[in-house]
Amino acid sequence: MPTFSVISEPQNALVGANAAVIREDGKLLLLRPSAKDCQLLVSKEDYPATIEDFEPLLTLFGESGILEKITAKGAGIVIAGNRLLVVWSAENRLNFAAASLCENDYAEWEKDSCQFEGEITVEQILTDGQGRAYILYHEKTKNPVRFSFGMAVWDGSSINPRTFVESDDALYSPRGTFNKNGNIEVVWMASELDPHVMYTLLDTNGECSSAVRLHEGVNPDIFCEKDRTFIVCEQLDGNLRVDIREGGHITDILVLNGRMRYRPALEVDEHGVVWLFAVDADQRGLFYRRFLGKEFSFEAQCGGAPGQWWMSLGYSVLAYSHYSVSGFAILRGEYLSEDRLMGSVGENYRYQFENLPVPSHSVRDPRHVLFLDLLEIAEMENLEQVVTTAVRSEANPLKLNGPPGSHDAAWSGYATVLPEKGKFRCWYTGSSDEFERKWNTCYAESENGIDWIKPELGLVEYKGSKKNNLLFPPEYCTGSALIFRDESDPDPSRRFKLIFDTQHHGGPEFNLSHSADGIHWQLPPQRLWGRPPGPNQVKHGFNPWVEALLSLFRDPLARHPGYRWKLYGQDRWAAYPHGANPKTRNLSLAHGPSPTELMGYKGNPVMDPRTGCNEDQIHGGLVQPYEGVYLCLYQHWEGKEWEVDLRLAVSRDGIHFSRIQPNVPLLPRGPRGSWDSGMLCTPNSLFAHERKIWLYYRGSIGTLTTGRIALNATDSPAARKKETWRMLTGLAHLRQDGFAFLTLKKPQMHSQPLQYFKVPKFRMPMRGILKTIPISADGIENKALHLNVENFAPGYAYVKAQFRDADTGETIKGFYLADCDAVDAASHDWTVSWNGASDLSAITSKNIQLEFELFGALDSPQIYSFWFDDI
Repeated sequence: MPTFSVISEPQNALVGANAAVIREDGKLLLLRPSAKDCQLLVSKEDYPATIEDFEPLLTLFGESGILEKITAKGAGIVIAGNRLLVVWSAENRLNFAAASLCENDYAEWEKDSCQFEGEITVEQILTDGQGRAYILYHEKTKNPVRFSFGMAVWDGSSINPRTFVESDDALYSPRGTFNKNGNIEVVWMASELDPHVMYTLLDTNGECSSAVRLHEGVNPDIFCEKDRTFIVCEQLDGNLRVDIREGGHITDILVLNGRMRYRPALEVDEHGVVWLFAVDADQRGLFYRRFLGKEFSFEAQCGGAPGQWWMSLGYSVLAYSHYSVSGFAILRGEYLSEDRLMGSVGENYRYQFENLPVPSHSVRDPRHVLFLDLLEIAEMENLEQVVTTAVRSEANPLKLNGPPGSHDAAWSGYATVLPEKGKFRCWYTGSSDEFERKWNTCYAESENGIDWIKPELGLVEYKGSKKNNLLFPPEYCTGSALIFRDESDPDPSRRFKLIFDTQHHGGPEFNLSHSADGIHWQLPPQRLWGRPPGPNQVKHGFNPWVEALLSLFRDPLARHPGYRWKLYGQDRWAAYPHGANPKTRNLSLAHGPSPTELMGYKGNPVMDPRTGCNEDQIHGGLVQPYEGVYLCLYQHWEGKEWEVDLRLAVSRDGIHFSRIQPNVPLLPRGPRGSWDSGMLCTPNSLFAHERKIWLYYRGSIGTLTTGRIALNATDSPAARKKETWRMLTGLAHLRQDGFAFLTLKKPQMHSQPLQYFKVPKFRMPMRGILKTIPISADGIENKALHLNVENFAPGYAYVKAQFRDADTGETIKGFYLADCDAVDAASHDWTVSWNGASDLSAITSKNIQLEFELFGALDSPQIYSFWFDDI
């Protein structure tokens, strides 16, 4: 995006693709302009979240600047060869300065400049990989008023500017990209009264083809990938338009409607997949789509602005790959709604940084590839994603609630269930049906996961008896408790870990305890935060979590030691200092190298309800690693009565979550009047057992607004007994890997006038194609390909697979679709074969691309996952 300030944008906001660059060591160099100067910052770590994760390297412009004593009007940086190049404009002068990357302090600078008649603004900087830089600039003269744009070439020592397009009408936002021939294709927006997109071709020798008017639109962007050129712009009707050009002609036009609206930007990942980014219509989030061969994928969020913050229209997306992170570095700004039209910043502007990971894959990777965020897919045709509906157990509701007057008569829920040594162990939160209600953690066991036994533990006295299954004395009554079995801890007495909240010191506090058997816990526990303060205290308040804790685990996927342990909950300070509603619940993260060193993630919340998803709150969210990703089941609150169901999201790093089909519940509410028809709550854990995913959820017939009668201390004893809200526990199952599947698209009616007494014509796709991203084939001689598939129309539907060489695109001999033995029956683990053999040792390619063919109709067949395993 342009580096100059735009209408309604803060004047010293971090904007533009030229505001930052990534060094070979993976550190981000960042220009930070202010009213006084412009500093060059460097990231202190590989996971920057806010401006606090950067440190000053040197001041470029300003009173103490090494380049200029005045603040530059527009500036950008780029790495050209082994040099860091800074380009900036000041009034009618275009300036360059270069320093060697070998010098850590960048002390020695070579400078150059050139004079123009009018006012110059740097728009974009391109590099050709050979040490040269190409700067697109915008010029406006005053007498007479003329608009133009051109390109200045920096060859390592000098500059050569040339103007290409001139007009009496306004010209805005020239954007360029190198094509495969080494020429630069450029688009820009022309005219204010009749805004339209223009296109031309520049070569590096200074020649310019005739400008071509494409169509109406504003804020265009352009990107070339192999033989195709993508041109995107905002349309005046609120949609995004993408033109795809091949051989100098438009071959396809895609109109995208949805939340994505402002400042579209195109980028490509390391696999050659084109991504489209844009700010949503409410300026509350940054979203993306991926181009999968024929069309763009569904929208997914990669950044949000909580509370009353608004997303800056200027942002940058940098593709990068190094030893710790592969994907995109996203830099953006946020400012408060009252400043949106003021152009002011001050204390009400903040910088946000995201590391959006893009996965790679290898045949040595044993994980099952799920079809959730579809990041392992490079191309897809005639297929659609379907979120599975979890199947409720016929035994629901489970008999965990006790009789009237017992400690768990009213509530049983927030269940952590773990299969262990041939039985199921359950820790759940119980509550009595009396007015002076206190929650506590209870324990139960089962042989089949349905019929539960509550052992008399003899640990806690309740109503004069210790014959109960309570785990903690009254002074440690728990509102919510998270239990994690840590097999990595060498101390067997710390095998089970528990984080729970209490009211022990007159206010919420959060504690850590350990146990060898999950029943006898270390008391008193270790205080993490609360009142009085603990070592993990946050600066905004004595308690970062508003209500229930949600998920706790030692993360086997974390690459950074500071993110080894993850705790998810609700953080009312996530929108600090100007939250729209401090009671609005969200999903936030605390992380650390150990459970005793947890700290709030600086970019919280990781999921916020105010993103155009028709969500009022995200009350709870189970987050858990599963097959190399982070699954999230979250509570979707909607409507005046706060009806709640469970929906699905996924993340690659535990920080950036994408909702999967956000309008489709994974577990919908039960039928009207049933025990779980009003409100569902997420479990504390899920697990795989007997080729099924087991999830224990909490449900009620009412909601927070309809399910209970408000009680006061002055109510009569009879009134106190009118508490009708009950929370019960239920069980639901999913197929192994069965969160979502790919199948053929549903029949689509052809565009035609409707006529009475005539059957409309439909297009029914019967063949779908799926191609993966490149996969490293190192070790393939000992591997076989496996599929999880279901729902085959007998004698009709099938799935086949073939391999291509990812570097040449050629199909590998012996592994054609015609050689593949049809997969035509439901299986959790089908070994794919070609001409009767599943051996892949004949494949000698360094990198492969896997291609699937699905044949059938009407949800037949369904493919849930694929993976490679040892023969």
